[in-house]
Parts: sequence; C-alpha cells; structure tokens
Amino acid sequence: MREVKIQLEVLTPMFSSGGNPNKAEFRITELKAMMRTTFRELYSFKDLKDIKLQEEKFFGSTAIKSPITLLKESVEIMGKREEFLLPHKSILKRECLNIGTSITISMVGNNDVNLNFYIKLLLQASMLGGLGKRSRKGFGSFKITKIIDKNQPKISADDYAEWLEQPPIGIFQKPDEFIKLRPFEKRDSDQSQSMIFKDFNENTRLKFPYIKKITLIVIKNDIKELLKQISQLTHDRLNPEFVDKKNVKDFKKKYRSVLGNCGESLKRFASPIYCTLFANSNNKYLVIKELNYDYIIPQLENKKNHNNNSLTALKAYINKYILRLKEIAKGE
Repeated sequence: MREVKIQLEVLTPMFSSGGNPNKAEFRITELKAMMRTTFRELYSFKDLKDIKLQEEKFFGSTAIKSPITLLKESVEIMGKREEFLLPHKSILKRECLNIGTSITISMVGNNDVNLNFYIKLLLQASMLGGLGKRSRKGFGSFKITKIIDKNQPKISADDYAEWLEQPPIGIFQKPDEFIKLRPFEKRDSDQSQSMIFKDFNENTRLKFPYIKKITLIVIKNDIKELLKQISQLTHDRLNPEFVDKKNVKDFKKKYRSVLGNCGESLKRFASPIYCTLFANSNNKYLVIKELNYDYIIPQLENKKNHNNNSLTALKAYINKYILRLKEIAKGE
C-alpha cells in the first residue's frame, strides 16, 4: 500500500457545496469527477468504447473497484466566507472557500498502482479546471503546493517540488508509459503560450468535448478584478463587439448555446470555452481551454439550412471572445 499526502491552495473563491447548497465545503467526489473529465479531454482513445474501457481501468466502475482512493484530511479556511457569484453585478452573495484556503487530501493505492500517473493527472486537472459553481468562469481554481510520499517522506517532497515549479506546458510534455496524451503543437506569442491538440483522425473523430486548444496568459490584472471582468464579458457576449447588430436576433435564437446557455434546440449545452487560473512560484496564469464543439452545430440549427459557413462564423465569434479574455488577463 502506498499513500501520498497532497496539499492544495484555493486560488479563486470556490462555491462548492453538498446537501446544503448554502454551506460551502470541499467535496472529494467533485475532485474525482474533475480528474475523470480531464482524462477524457486530454488522452488518446480509439473510439467511445475505448474511452469507457480505459476509464474503468483507471477509475473503476459499478462493476470494477477503483484502483485508487482519495480522502479528505483537513480544510483550513482563510479570509472571508462569502463572495458574489456574479461579481459584475455585486449580487448573489454565497458562502465559499475563499482565496488562500488550504486543503489536504490523501491519495492511496496498492503496490500495483502507479500513483505518479494520478498525481500528474491531478496536476493537469488543477491547471485546466475548477470546482463548484461558475468554475467555467474562473471560480474554484486551486493549485497543488506540496506532495509528500508517506512511504518515503525524506526524499519525496524535494522530488515532487520540481514537478510543481516547472513551466506550465512542462506538465504536458513528459510522456507516460501507461496511456498517451494526444499530441499537440506548442506555440509562443507575446505574453502567452498555446498548445494546439491534434484532432482524432477523420474515421474516428469523436463527438464529445475533448480539448482542441489551451492558451496560457501571464496575469497582469488583480485576480478579483479579473473574475469581475470575465463575469461581465459573459453577460455581454451578444453585444455588437461579437455579433453584428443586424444579426443579433438571429444569432441569439440559433447559437446562444455556443457559449453556455440553454437553447431552443438543446436542453443544455455547456460552454466550450473554459477559464481557470493556474499558479507556480513565478507567475499566475489565466488558462483558456477551448473544447471541441464542431459536432454540436447541426443540432443548434435547422439541419436543412446547415452549411459550412455556420462553423466559420461561429469560430470567428469564439475567437473574438477569446481575444477579449486575453486582453482582460493582461489588464488591458
């Protein structure tokens, strides 16, 4: 049996709750789900059946016991206990786990389990997502601050410190022998870096929201001001800045779901643009994750009227939204 203790630090207010929606708490079930989602988004699969088989192997199922166990050990609350869910309007104040809150968990596996794979996956998940309400808008972000192997406490903290302080893209560049990440191309530009992931080939392209692109921008803005502006941007996403005035009515009717509202054709569609925060000792980053949404377009419009121009127009719309996110991160 091997057990690793992992310390987390909350970077942005975490509106996570259990049975009582007004009582904030850290939930291990959400963390497990987040790791599982990251696994689906990043790793390489043959088809949807292969996803199911690999998930059962790495996370268990109703028929197969999970090879690892996650346990919550302690939560040390810091700062105020309440923040606004909609900071651009200063409304819907809710209890939260605020910035600086420290959380300690344990990850336990038997001797046949490579815990390092799951630690790397958790590190990837902490960079690409958050926990609780409005996590797609930057809330609920956290970072890993320390990893201690209880079986080898004298050497593990130093060994893992290198993992935690590496440049963000380094988290994705070390191959794993058990299952491979989808290949990606790295691009650098002024104050930002991007990873563009290769699509699945035409014969096996999967219709689910896997990652298409990750962009990292060094944050120049105050974190709470950043969250406020992201919240405002979400509210303004149908303004003429993104959609021509004469087309707003038609766009709203057909495509509003693309950035995360319920639409007429779909009961629910989560935004394919996910914002989160990541930090190491050198910098804080806004991470913009763009998920695959191509397959959803025919469901958002009348299939008889579907044409190739629809996807081109939507990509242009989403690119404008992402460009504004980059400007917000840089304090512009």
